[in-house]
Amino acid sequence: MKKYFSLFILLAACTTTKNIEPNQEIEIKEESTQEFIINGKTNSIRLSKIEDSRCPENVVCVWAGEAVVTFDLLINKQPYSNLQLCLQCDQETGIPQELNIENQTITLVAVNPFPNTENVEKEQIAIFKVN
Repeated sequence: MKKYFSLFILLAACTTTKNIEPNQEIEIKEESTQEFIINGKTNSIRLSKIEDSRCPENVVCVWAGEAVVTFDLLINKQPYSNLQLCLQCDQETGIPQELNIENQTITLVAVNPFPNTENVEKEQIAIFKVN
């Protein structure tokens, strides 16, 4: 029981809540949760995975690549699991760059840092915009 209580405290400490305005950007690290209050309602995004196959900026590639972000969302107390948004995806993948859920639009704005052969080990951050 003591282990579970400690884990709960650790998880709660890792989650922060931000008051945001519509169209304000939210940065989230991979395997992190960001709670946010927009229009007086508390919501959250849990970023589980970033898959970044974009062509590194200091390399010449045949294919530009894409960045796919997988996340869970809690909007108006309603959970949505295993959602995906994509940067630079073509229509054939079927993965959009933005979703409309519960009168909220969630847009994937960027995945940073942009791939480079010199920053392979850097922690990735997804940037979302909510309105």
